[in-house]
Amino acid sequence: MFAAPRFPAQSFWHMVQPSRARSTLLGGCTLLLVWGAAVAVALSLDDGRALWRESIAFAAGICLIGSLSGWCASRCFVDSPSLAVAGAMAGMLLRIMIPLAALAWLQTWGNLLALAGAGGLLTAFYLTLLATDILLHVMMSPANAEHRRTIE
Repeated sequence: MFAAPRFPAQSFWHMVQPSRARSTLLGGCTLLLVWGAAVAVALSLDDGRALWRESIAFAAGICLIGSLSGWCASRCFVDSPSLAVAGAMAGMLLRIMIPLAALAWLQTWGNLLALAGAGGLLTAFYLTLLATDILLHVMMSPANAEHRRTIE
């Protein structure tokens, strides 16, 4: 008379597949973790130079803002292929223009920070977070998720 409900057979990995919001949050946390490690390495290189810690704070803050805003902008439009290109372009623009504007500011008005090494730190933080961002995009791409589903 009463039948037990039937659930479709799904594998474990299909049921715990992360949503776009969770993968965006996971990527943001990964970027924060790598950023923190890069800041710790830069702080360990302190040899008593004037304004070294201020240069680290400036470069790390600028790169974190650029990287996180670029990551979030590029993740907003993942579902549609045509909008994914626009999201990738917006993410790239944010990721590049914010540190580039800071570098221009260093060359014009931020002479003390530039002499303390903020330009080199800006480049190092930018490249570290860019490499992490590229790996995150490869690992969390929709094509990669589809490939995992077809293997199962």
